[in-house]
Amino acid sequence: MIIRQADSEDALAIATIHVRSWQHAYRDLLPEDRLGSLSIAEREQQWIRNLDPANPTKTVVIEENDEIVGFASWGMVPDSQPPTAMLYSMYLDPSAMGKGYGSALMQAVEVDMIAAGALAGTLHVLRDNTATRAFYEHHGWKVEPDSEQRETFFAIDVDTVVYSKHFL
Repeated sequence: MIIRQADSEDALAIATIHVRSWQHAYRDLLPEDRLGSLSIAEREQQWIRNLDPANPTKTVVIEENDEIVGFASWGMVPDSQPPTAMLYSMYLDPSAMGKGYGSALMQAVEVDMIAAGALAGTLHVLRDNTATRAFYEHHGWKVEPDSEQRETFFAIDVDTVVYSKHFL
């Protein structure tokens, strides 16, 4: 298992995992037609922009046998006190779930956040995604009271809750 910084050559693999994981993880939570219309090609273009070295967002990938099986992206929240990092996304290919990759990726991301000066982290997760919420809670993240909100991802409106974690 290797965890490394992503680069532009990883855009297609990341986009593929991003779409496949949404279609798998959210199949019982979001409309089937909307999930079916997600485009790997469109996500690849977004990831090419996200992986531009000038972009302050950091993205790491996890590889097994020279194949990317997951990724996470995060960035510092400007002017936050205490200094806080936002976990924007963390996804595994459905075939890689339940094998410890997610825990390894979470640990690596938290180490990177702390190294960048973050004293805390925050993330948004679908309110009804109980499996993912349990994963974050297992790793010490806590749901913020009264944090439910409506957001739009992939042109799909979803209800989310905010989690946070203090690193020090």
